[in-house]
Amino acid sequence: MLVDHNYLQNNMKELNKPNDIFVATSSGDVSLEDLYANNINGDNTSFYTMDEYKMTPFVKKKYTKDGVFDEFAFEQDYRKASEMFKALTDDKAEKEFIQKELYYDPQSLNAPLGTQRLDPRAIYTKFRNPLE
Repeated sequence: MLVDHNYLQNNMKELNKPNDIFVATSSGDVSLEDLYANNINGDNTSFYTMDEYKMTPFVKKKYTKDGVFDEFAFEQDYRKASEMFKALTDDKAEKEFIQKELYYDPQSLNAPLGTQRLDPRAIYTKFRNPLE
């Protein structure tokens, strides 16, 4: 799933940060690839404590139903955000992501060492007709 820019911008302004991992991951199923594609990384993203998030109008509105705060749903989303933030700030995880998930042209001079190469050119194969 791609990250919804309008959703992120509206809710990140409320938290007074350029990017916030909890807001980005609570919008649905978001992968590391989606975060990187939307320029959300460990350097420009914040992550607060559970108590700090509970005080924001965004969290109160999203997790309160019929006047009752849904602690279980909030904790699940917070745990997911925590894992994503750990992956974003872990240099080793980022390097592994680049090596496993990204493909580079075989002739690319900018590709990091050890990354996967994928030749975009078509491969033509000629098979002998067995009925000839």
